[in-house]
Amino acid sequence: MLAGLTLHLHWAISVKHSK
Repeated sequence: MLAGLTLHLHWAISVKHSK
């Protein structure tokens, strides 16, 4: 569960950075 949350956070940050 924690791993999934961390992955989601990392993905969100990556997308925000891409924008």
